Amino acid sequence: MNTAKKIEYLLSLMWNTGRLIKEVSPCEGPDPMSMLQIETLRLIKEEKPTMKRISEYLRVKAPSVTPLINGMGKKGYVTKKQSTDDKRITHLIITKDGEKFLADGMQTMLLHMKKILSTLTEEQITNFIAIMEQIQNAYKK
Repeated sequence: MNTAKKIEYLLSLMWNTGRLIKEVSPCEGPDPMSMLQIETLRLIKEEKPTMKRISEYLRVKAPSVTPLINGMGKKGYVTKKQSTDDKRITHLIITKDGEKFLADGMQTMLLHMKKILSTLTEEQITNFIAIMEQIQNAYKK
């Protein structure tokens, strides 16, 4: 297989792996944990970001973030706080319920990924980490 075909195959593997991770949720019940919500809550906890910052982080248009945040607000995971410096800016803050949802979701995903990655050897995991770091660094340049 030539390099172009290998890269094409790798892209297909990456796409399908991402799809499988999203489809094969380790969570059960009427309100399965959303990886998007978990990642958004993680960002909110770390930064207390604006809606614009969340849209940049998720790489989506700002209007797409509104339903996500409103849904998490209705569930009691986040609150909005208007900036004292600029009334046009609203910061998002994670609530105690949001922190619990985030912690539970991260724990569930961690246990799930440990189970999946336990099929790899220690060396394969180390190589996988190094490769993922190289790919991320290439995108940052």
